[in-house]
Amino acid sequence: MKETIVNNIKIPPGITLMTDLISMGYDPKIWGDPLNVRPERWFKENITKEQRNSWMPFLTGPRICIGMNFSLFEQKVFVVNLLKRFKEMKLVPNGEIKPKPVGSINTPQYEKFIIQFE
Repeated sequence: MKETIVNNIKIPPGITLMTDLISMGYDPKIWGDPLNVRPERWFKENITKEQRNSWMPFLTGPRICIGMNFSLFEQKVFVVNLLKRFKEMKLVPNGEIKPKPVGSINTPQYEKFIIQFE
C-alpha cells in the first residue's frame, strides 16, 4: 500500500474509508426535502444526476437485495464442499483468529489468518 491523495487530502496506507450511505439518502442539498414522500421525484424528467448517483437502494434495510441471502447461502455451501475435500485443516504456526473492527463489521485480520490444508 502507498499514500494516496484525494481532493488534496492525504490518505496514509492502512486507512479504511467508508461511505456514509444514510447521509447520502437524506442530504437536503441533493434531495431538497428528503423526509417527504414525493414519487414524482423519480420521474425521468425530474431526477438529477446527483440523485441518481447517491441512491443505493439494495445495500441495507428493508429493501436490501433479495438475492443477497441466497448468495450468502450458496457461498457457505461452496466453502463446506471445498473443505470436505481436505483431510486436515489447521492454523499455521503463530496464526491467530482475531476480529479486526471495520466500521460496524468485524473482519478477520488476513495477515494472521493463515490456514494450512492437507
